[in-house]
Amino acid sequence: MADAVGTTQVNLEAIKPWISTRVTELLGGVEDEVLIGMIVSYLEDTGMHPKQMMTELLSFLEKNTSLFMKELWSLLISAQQSDDGVPLQLVRAKEEEVSVVVSACVLGFAALTHTRLFALQLQQIAALVQCSACNDRPHTT
Repeated sequence: MADAVGTTQVNLEAIKPWISTRVTELLGGVEDEVLIGMIVSYLEDTGMHPKQMMTELLSFLEKNTSLFMKELWSLLISAQQSDDGVPLQLVRAKEEEVSVVVSACVLGFAALTHTRLFALQLQQIAALVQCSACNDRPHTT
């Protein structure tokens, strides 16, 4: 937290979901909207002092305050250095999330295609069995 952060260069809208998720995790699954709002307000304040913010968060996050502030500061520094104000860590996390969804869609499509091919093969086998049972020539579908 020794590095200064200019929050005017940071896309706070991109960081707010991380703040909400991380605070909820650190509070054991309890979503505290007042605390989340307080953190966002600190970040929106251009005269923000990180040590004062840390002191105020201590009563809420207790032993997790230092960890949260280190993670938050890392995101803020990354955001400040990027052209769009979005931390590189969040961009990479979103890319990974999208990659997982795309992979799932591809696998789902492959399974669907495989199922349709299998169903078509079953229909062809059934037609062959039916035709041989009546001594007709096989019909293909």
